[in-house]
Amino acid sequence: RFEGSPLVGLKALVYSRTMHKLLELVASSAVHQPDSGDDYGYQDFSRGIRTSRDLYDFVQSNVHVPSLLGDGKGGLLTMSVGTIYSGRPPKELSHTHYTALTVKNSIVDLVRDLRDDGERPDVDIVCPDVPLILFVNARRQFRSRNWETEDSDVDIAADVDLYRCLHSSGSLHKRGYRADDSGDATAPIHRAAMKESLAAGLLLEAGWGKLVNDARGNGRGAVLLDPMTGSATFPVEAALIAGDVAPALVRIASWRGRGPNPHASPSFLKWKDFTSEETWNELIARATQRA
Repeated sequence: RFEGSPLVGLKALVYSRTMHKLLELVASSAVHQPDSGDDYGYQDFSRGIRTSRDLYDFVQSNVHVPSLLGDGKGGLLTMSVGTIYSGRPPKELSHTHYTALTVKNSIVDLVRDLRDDGERPDVDIVCPDVPLILFVNARRQFRSRNWETEDSDVDIAADVDLYRCLHSSGSLHKRGYRADDSGDATAPIHRAAMKESLAAGLLLEAGWGKLVNDARGNGRGAVLLDPMTGSATFPVEAALIAGDVAPALVRIASWRGRGPNPHASPSFLKWKDFTSEETWNELIARATQRA
């Protein structure tokens, strides 16, 4: 995790070579939310979420839907909800689909309560304006123990964190320069192909970035040998690092899908009071100049 302004997040989206997803925290049950004095009626869920009703109430009391789904023009943005688990959660939260559905229903009910026109946000699972991801972190608490029978009374709860994703185009490790026989740039060349993000991380950890920077200064060059190369992930990522080519530029140039390029025009450009298209275009222009 890191903290910063929206501009910091945009720079990470453009330049990071090792990320898979870039998420902004919307609400966390592990953090006590003091009463803000508005009509949302914040509650304290720091003791854990145990039921679907707890999750529904958590979203109701901690999510500010006008800033989350408002487009700044009186309309609503599309949304999706995904679920990721850590540990074994309470029984009512153990199904990914129904847990995500609880979050969606709670947000939809919030919108209906706030709007007089009866409009509700649409769900778009392909390219949503606001991709939401719920992390469910399970925890077990021993409330009592019978030492004679060795039976324990265990309370299973969960801490939940709701994030919105700054991109709706899948994992960021997919640069787009790979393609199978059908021309699908999202498909690996073979099952054992190394992820681009892993290759870049290993190269940076091994000192390739420092070696390249030194080579720029002394003019002696830098050499990379990969005698066991298969799909050439190491050499390609090494070349991108040496050329200072931002991963975002590769994703933008490699897009072969239909409709608007989600890498060139990310979903966050539609978010209310987040950033401007001018700021994003300036970042892309600077990255292009560096490459």
